[in-house]
Amino acid sequence: RLVVGALAADDEVESIVESAVAAVPAHQNILLDGFPRTLSQAVWLDQRLAAWGRQLRRVVVLEIDAATSAQRLAGRARRDDNPAAQVQKWQHYTAQTQPVIEHYRAAGRLAVVDGRPRAELVAAAVAAAVA
Repeated sequence: RLVVGALAADDEVESIVESAVAAVPAHQNILLDGFPRTLSQAVWLDQRLAAWGRQLRRVVVLEIDAATSAQRLAGRARRDDNPAAQVQKWQHYTAQTQPVIEHYRAAGRLAVVDGRPRAELVAAAVAAAVA
C-alpha cells in the first residue's frame, strides 16, 4: 500500500502510536511527527491523551508548497516517493489534514512554521514553537 502512495489506515497508525506512547514514561515529553493526519486520528489522540494522563501542548504545522515538497522528496530515492505517489500523497494531505489544522487552531494549540527554508532554520523555528 505504501509503495503506491497510500497512507496506512487509521487503526494501524493508532496502534503504533499507542505502543510508542506506552513505552515512554509519563513525565517525559513526546513528539509525534506526522500524526495525526486525519480528523478521526486527532479526535482519537485527544481522547487517548486524557486516558494516558498526558496533555497536548502544541501542534506544529510545517507549511510548504507542493513543488518544494516534490523537489525534496525526489532526493530521498525511496520507491514510495515516485512522482505518481507524490501527487497522491499531496492530494490526500490537503484533503485530510486541513480539518486537523482547523481542529487544533480552534483549540488554541496550533503553531504554523514556514517549512520552505533550509532544514536547520525550520528546526529552529519548530523548537521555538514548542518551547
